[in-house]
Amino acid sequence: MSENPADVLIDAINRWHDDPVGFKIEALGMNPAQWQRNMSKAVQDNLRVSVRAGRGPGKSAECATDVLWFLLTRTPALILVTGPKYEQVIDVIWAEVELWRQKLPAGLREAVIVQKDIIYIKDMERINRAIARTARNDNPDALRGYHSKNMLIICEESSGIPDKAFVIGEGSMSTPGARTVLVGNMSRTTGYFYDSHFTDDRWHRIHVNAEDVAEERPDIVSRDYIEHMRAKYGQDSDEYRIEVLGEPPLADHKAVIPRYLIMDAVYREVDKLPGYLPVWGLDVGRSRDRSALAKRQGNYLLEPIKWWRISDTMAMVDAVIDEYEQQEKVDKSMLPSEILVDVIGVGGPVVDALRRARLPVRGINVAEAHSSKDRYMRKRDELWFKAKDWFEARDCSIPNDKDLVGELASVECDLTTTGKWKVQSKADIVAMNRESPDLADSFILTFAGGYDRLFDAVNPDRYAKRRQRDMEGTGSWMSL
Repeated sequence: MSENPADVLIDAINRWHDDPVGFKIEALGMNPAQWQRNMSKAVQDNLRVSVRAGRGPGKSAECATDVLWFLLTRTPALILVTGPKYEQVIDVIWAEVELWRQKLPAGLREAVIVQKDIIYIKDMERINRAIARTARNDNPDALRGYHSKNMLIICEESSGIPDKAFVIGEGSMSTPGARTVLVGNMSRTTGYFYDSHFTDDRWHRIHVNAEDVAEERPDIVSRDYIEHMRAKYGQDSDEYRIEVLGEPPLADHKAVIPRYLIMDAVYREVDKLPGYLPVWGLDVGRSRDRSALAKRQGNYLLEPIKWWRISDTMAMVDAVIDEYEQQEKVDKSMLPSEILVDVIGVGGPVVDALRRARLPVRGINVAEAHSSKDRYMRKRDELWFKAKDWFEARDCSIPNDKDLVGELASVECDLTTTGKWKVQSKADIVAMNRESPDLADSFILTFAGGYDRLFDAVNPDRYAKRRQRDMEGTGSWMSL
């Protein structure tokens, strides 16, 4: 007499209750790396687990499969998945859960419902569920007031979650049997997540070095990625420590912009400051370097920095004109008040060509002596410190662009014997066998303007209508 398939499935679920690794292998067809097996067992056996890791070893897959395991093997079950940005939780963890859900056996696959901000067992929406919550400085109550007999809290990008959100979350963690998992890159040397690894002994700690994962499982982390990061940033750099080794930064005092300020801007959600116009910064690549275009409006870097490897000057000009024309079609009010271009070397001809195309371009000589002779050696030094001031105001936001973050955090400065600040040059960086910080330099160029702020008396709508190319040669870019 054949077994009832439903009974077989129930027996399997009961068996998987205390065997998350078995669940992932048998129900999902997953082949977990050794560190993932260790984490699965740790979540089963410990109430507090903290995982610091490099980039790419499969953190999101591990968290997503933990969600499915917990949701299917316990009743009632409540899972809170939180992070500093809502998009991080939904776009990464929710998408990963759906990917693995599709690998479940038919009976289980149909039982798990994945919706916009909730995952639940069919017909048990209020009993077995996982919900997404955002833990930010202006929303520290994301973890407040949740309790369940079987509770799991997963904190993604834990370095970016404000400490006060964790303090509030301790109330939910106090529920008997509640499990809490912290996961992320160790991008700071202070805070709740840092303490969970180095000062707070309540936590079961797991350290994941991407070098080790690449050796064990090159199908998860490629060796080419490790070599790329080593060549780009240097093995002793903070970027390599954080993104590959899973270690905290050294917090080198020589960095112009401390990494924690940059990461705060990545995780921060703020309102745009009124009265500012977009401004673009263009760093034109030399030889095999990249050409990069940054777009900033007041306290917002509007999108990840675009870059090209184009050696032909006119092809580069065409790429910028295309960017402008695309913006003109989508929203004229977001056209740049200025396109600021480094004119040194190949930048000069690009400025001339863009000017002939009637774009609002202005050449910036970043090598010229600075007007404030008592503070900076060159214009470029001043621009880097203006960018630092922008981050230090703590009301700005940038996209999660790991290449830009790495470049901004890796450029160093020194105080010369004359008492002036000198920022590490591109030539010095390239001489260290690192990639030129082209993305970072396009960003700092956006601080070389002065026409990105509307006077209170100016009507922004009227100004936007006039700020477009005058193909017949009448009018002026800056006419109001």
